[in-house]
Amino acid sequence: MGIERPAGEVGAGLQSAIVVAIFRTYEEMKKEGAIFAIEEPEVFLHPQKARYFQTVLDGLSEAGNQVFLTTHSPIFVQVHKPESVVIIRRTTEQGTQACQDQACNLTDSEREALRLLTEFDAERKELFFAKAVLLVEGATEKVALPLAFKSLDHDINRLGISVVEVGGKTKFPLFVRVLKALKIPYAVLADYDIKSIDENIPESKKNQITANNSKHKRWNKEIERICENGSLFWMKPNFESELGLPKNENEKIDKAMEKFVHATKKDIPQSLTAPIEFILAKVRPC
Repeated sequence: MGIERPAGEVGAGLQSAIVVAIFRTYEEMKKEGAIFAIEEPEVFLHPQKARYFQTVLDGLSEAGNQVFLTTHSPIFVQVHKPESVVIIRRTTEQGTQACQDQACNLTDSEREALRLLTEFDAERKELFFAKAVLLVEGATEKVALPLAFKSLDHDINRLGISVVEVGGKTKFPLFVRVLKALKIPYAVLADYDIKSIDENIPESKKNQITANNSKHKRWNKEIERICENGSLFWMKPNFESELGLPKNENEKIDKAMEKFVHATKKDIPQSLTAPIEFILAKVRPC
């Protein structure tokens, strides 16, 4: 059943839905050469509808139109196209500044990997809005680090810090390149993953460990190459082992929460305090 009332007489949510429909209609007409300017397209839209609107606007852009928008929503920014983003910041010392990267050095396959990682994960896109970003490897670190900050009497939301889980060690260089391109301060907390070889274990097991060590050494070298100015912090051999967490995927997140939810300052090990202090220095006044 349709609604036959003037747009000005319906609620703000329905008005936003009408706007989405108008843009969708223009996209279906396959026209090009238009310039669209939109302020906060996310207003009054549910997350699902906002994501749909983002795909409509992206389609208009790909069809040869120019789309300019201002937003406070991670949904409307795209990690795999950092050169399309302009970050506006205002400070007392420097006033208002705009930061835009003209050509982030990403291959097509890397852009596709970032697109898939972030398409349905607005939390990863938060990095565009953060004053500083702590990159971590997986879900266990993603859960534990904000609690560790809290134990040290720091509220990451008040400070504008995002803890971003990148989806595995191999994705660190991609996210670091995006952060560096947009001049967003960062730190990386990564598993070193190099294991010692016990001479008493079977030869087949030795060969497997050697092969895994070789793989991790290559990635460790790449992570060390891309990180600058002391921004890289290793967990040796890995986060779970250093903090005494179980290796079982079904247990370690729950155990991490138990370990840190009521932790005090003295309970936070130096391996976590160091990257936390590093990232805090990027957002605290000198």
